[in-house]
Amino acid sequence: MTTPTVRGPDTARANADGRRGDVESQSRTHVVVIGAGFTGLSAAWELARRGVAVTVLEADPEVGGLAGTFEVQGERLEKFYHHWFTNDAHVNDLVRELARYGVAVRDQSEIGTLHGDDGHLEAVTLKTGERLPLSFLFLFLGALPCTEWLGDAVARDEDGFVLTGGAAGGGYLLETSVPGVFAAGDVRSGSTKRCAAAVGEGSMAVQLVHARLAGERSG
Repeated sequence: MTTPTVRGPDTARANADGRRGDVESQSRTHVVVIGAGFTGLSAAWELARRGVAVTVLEADPEVGGLAGTFEVQGERLEKFYHHWFTNDAHVNDLVRELARYGVAVRDQSEIGTLHGDDGHLEAVTLKTGERLPLSFLFLFLGALPCTEWLGDAVARDEDGFVLTGGAAGGGYLLETSVPGVFAAGDVRSGSTKRCAAAVGEGSMAVQLVHARLAGERSG
């Protein structure tokens, strides 16, 4: 399945409908979603269909994130995801729904400054100088390990993901550089960043913990 890239006329229509929606509903809560991958777009859809005015900002010239496509000899190929939806019609349905609910999807847009008072966010200024009033800001920027708090306790790769198995000198596949400490899911270096994969690794980690404990008792 080739996932169509949401751009050009589709984006323009969404922007136009979004601007009309903002004018018609200035009293509504305005939320800005950063990141126009499927997670960000899905969050925008969920908010919009509940009556929230939504603007989606994407730094790249194309939206869709890893589900977007690139051109190879006149054909469009997926960047990463292959079967996100059952078929292309579901992707197109999402685009039409975003436009119908008046979601403004803006590519090549980055936030430069946040504005607010007394702990309340009031607006953002884009790097172009444009100011957007808002009530809430949600970020869907992709996978970050957020492992700074570990310090040097366990070995991590250059991006902060926890090393396991042979890369960490561990005796078991998911064992870190600290014997008896295991890592599973998105935080692990080299893992497949998917919910189902994380659940599987978590189950595997439990079995490996039992194996290590059994080995220690027998030793």
